[in-house]
Amino acid sequence: MAGEPVAVDLPFVSDGEYFYKASGGQILRTPVDGGASQTLADSPAVIGLMQLADERLYFVAEDAGAYSLWQMSAGGGTPSLVMPIEDPQVVRYAVDGELVYVFDVDGTEWVLRSVPRTGGDPVELARGPGDLAGAPQVPAALAGQGGRLYWVTRGGFVRSIDAAGGAITDLADSAIDIQANKDLPDIALSDTHVAWSIIQQAQTSFPIFRVPLDGGERETLLDDEVQALRLVHWDGSLYFVDVADPSDHHLGRVPAAGGPWEVVACYEPASSIGGVVVDQTGIYARTPDGTVRFAH
Repeated sequence: MAGEPVAVDLPFVSDGEYFYKASGGQILRTPVDGGASQTLADSPAVIGLMQLADERLYFVAEDAGAYSLWQMSAGGGTPSLVMPIEDPQVVRYAVDGELVYVFDVDGTEWVLRSVPRTGGDPVELARGPGDLAGAPQVPAALAGQGGRLYWVTRGGFVRSIDAAGGAITDLADSAIDIQANKDLPDIALSDTHVAWSIIQQAQTSFPIFRVPLDGGERETLLDDEVQALRLVHWDGSLYFVDVADPSDHHLGRVPAAGGPWEVVACYEPASSIGGVVVDQTGIYARTPDGTVRFAH
């Protein structure tokens, strides 16, 4: 399937009407169906991790050597500080309701905090060892849904906690050789399950696993020698990039409830895999010639 070139290059986020991205010290909005970009705001140096939730944009930015999480209206305006962060390489966050949930580091520990999405005093929800010895337990992919938070650690463990705090629930033990893990996992939530994948060094496949939101038996949704990265849940399916062939990536799709997977499109990848964006207008991926859109 041939992809349709789009004028805005990944990384970006989309609401199906506009692409939003940071470029040249500005936050820009570009119509999905083409047209001129609109400057929404000047901003500090955005380093990534942009999200769109409830018509608001969130992003991590650097200013004079200090890193912070910011937010602003998707319609434009002045960005406002949500909270400072310590390590932009470690930080992960999720927006759910009126709160933002942020994983960061605090000395030799990881810490999970909540903060009002318009900014305010952070509330600590949980913490744990974040040094080298505790690295397999360090949260590395985070999502929120229905008043609970879910995360996958660097070692492939799946956990959850009530959004108000309390005891951490172990949903699934690691399904990988922890010593082989060399990169960060991906996470995606459906109405009933947590799905995740994780890169494994010297392995021929990066499977997709799932477990019920309230815990239970871990299932392998997809193995088949696929190296699945960049999970996105959309309309009952999990979309991913199969990077088993470094010169010919596959956009794949597997039913979130289980079943055979299928190739949606094949493309030559850019030097950097980048993200995959899925919205009601299509699936977006990065190629050497720029970002292209494929049909669902």
